[in-house]
Amino acid sequence: MQAIDTELVQSRDAARADGARLAAERLNQTIRRLRQTTGESDLLSVLVETSAPFSARAAGIVLNGTRARAVNVRGFVAPEIEFEVGKAAALLSAIETKDPVVAAASESELSPELCGAAVRDLETVERGYVFPLVSAGSVRAVLFALGSVQPASLELLSETAGMRLEALDAGQRVLPKPAGSWTDLPANDQAVHLKAQRFARVAVAEIRLSRPAAVREGQERAALYSTLRPEIDAARDKFRKGFVSSTPSMVDYLYIELVRSLANDNDRLLGPDFPGRLT
Repeated sequence: MQAIDTELVQSRDAARADGARLAAERLNQTIRRLRQTTGESDLLSVLVETSAPFSARAAGIVLNGTRARAVNVRGFVAPEIEFEVGKAAALLSAIETKDPVVAAASESELSPELCGAAVRDLETVERGYVFPLVSAGSVRAVLFALGSVQPASLELLSETAGMRLEALDAGQRVLPKPAGSWTDLPANDQAVHLKAQRFARVAVAEIRLSRPAAVREGQERAALYSTLRPEIDAARDKFRKGFVSSTPSMVDYLYIELVRSLANDNDRLLGPDFPGRLT
């Protein structure tokens, strides 16, 4: 009898381990897909699609000033949803705090339009979940989910999507030109400056994308450098070797990007042990 009980326990443990392994593999595959997206629309489409194992219904909602528009939906009655952000208290809270929000499935929390799109069985849903996609310190879009929601998984996917969005943005933004007259610089020097800017944007975006939890911890503790020392030191070493001596007018674009992107324009979040500018 004891042997049978032991076999049952071992069988259950093995089944749980297999289930956990499969869930982890599925989540990792989803994260890889998000990292391979090529634009905002593609990113939100993949995010909504791959959220299916973790919620019954979902919508990718883009924020544009005071307006919100669902560009990708799964499981909603209406394929197109647009509303005033001010009508959705849950969205306002997510935008302000940059944290996930759990709200009552009501018109005051989610807006009449969003509730109307979910009218099919809204009465059976008690809560709606809003997961912000944060890029460069601001909420650019949100993932909205209803029904059988697994918050931890969706929060991880949304954080990954936010990091990917920022990495995509980094390829389009241009950092401030170096001090002095940009037009007076020789063409070769201008090219070196632009290359250094691109390196800084990509290097910092990769840190945010690969270590989102560490970035949050470093921001909360005002100790980004000590928390991410290997990654920051590696980027600084590459910038030093690749750009510092390349032209007398070089600017420490890596420092600028660390402050702007990692520290939300607050250099004190880098921490007291940050070595300082390279130039």
